[in-house]
Amino acid sequence: MDKCNIVDPSETLIKQLKDVVKVFVTKLLGKWRECKYMFDRFNNNHASWLSEEFKLPKMESRPQPTSSEKRRGRPKKLFADCADRSKKRKLKPLVSRFTTEKLGLATEASLVRAGKRKAAQVLKLAITSTPKRLKKMEKAHTCSVNIVPYTAEEALGLIVDLNLTKAEYKTMRVGAKKRGADIYPSYHVIADVKLKCYPLNLRVTENEAVVPLQDLLDHTIQRLAQVQSEVIVSNMDDNIDTLEVYYKRGLDGSGGHSIYKQNFTNNSMYADSNIILCTIVPLEVSEMREMKKKNYWKNMTPSSIRFCRPISFKLKKERP
Repeated sequence: MDKCNIVDPSETLIKQLKDVVKVFVTKLLGKWRECKYMFDRFNNNHASWLSEEFKLPKMESRPQPTSSEKRRGRPKKLFADCADRSKKRKLKPLVSRFTTEKLGLATEASLVRAGKRKAAQVLKLAITSTPKRLKKMEKAHTCSVNIVPYTAEEALGLIVDLNLTKAEYKTMRVGAKKRGADIYPSYHVIADVKLKCYPLNLRVTENEAVVPLQDLLDHTIQRLAQVQSEVIVSNMDDNIDTLEVYYKRGLDGSGGHSIYKQNFTNNSMYADSNIILCTIVPLEVSEMREMKKKNYWKNMTPSSIRFCRPISFKLKKERP
């Protein structure tokens, strides 16, 4: 009606406009479905229909005001462009004339007509609910649950701590996702992080696995520095460029293992019955300042295998 400059339309004119628009929209939707919702096909098949003139019922045109009749003062704004205070002032006559039930039903019907059915259902539930239930709804809306997922490194640590297999971890992850808690990362992400735990120049044969000591030391301090980066950065002075890392070493052998019926291609003198292992364990990362030691990291369980770093894992030769 604003586009056609209709002044004070009668109920008959409004009904005629609605009927014309309804017929047009019905035809449009039918032709749109016939073309399988394809825009190019719709334009080609119904080009003649689109070129026809859209006829509206006869209506009065709004007379254009002359320069002397033009209204002076601030131009009127649309309701949507007004501030909240202006909107409340304009709605005050409606609020005073109609009851809460009528206004609620009118709002609900308007939301349904606009396609906002969920909002209409929420409004209906809010109107018909008791104050106690509304309080619970408000509390549930404001108290959102913040689920913090595991990082790949944390998930890898969880697998190591619980001694989980790949199948067990996947089963646990699927069960958590079914309950709406996607907190465990995918296993292939963990596999990529696991590769970063291996030092460089690792050499593995059928009877031994060996890593150069310097590469193992560099990798160990690098991983410890990543874990304690916040502590080191916040507490280290700018003039300090050296940290001291203390280790302990060990050598252990075991025998009496089952001998499998297989031959070693490299050397037949090796067997599965005897194994020897050479390891180091980091104890602490610190610095000396004015004859005082300042620790940045300390191994609280030096006798545990958690921080044990194997240098060599080798099958011993059989005794003649």
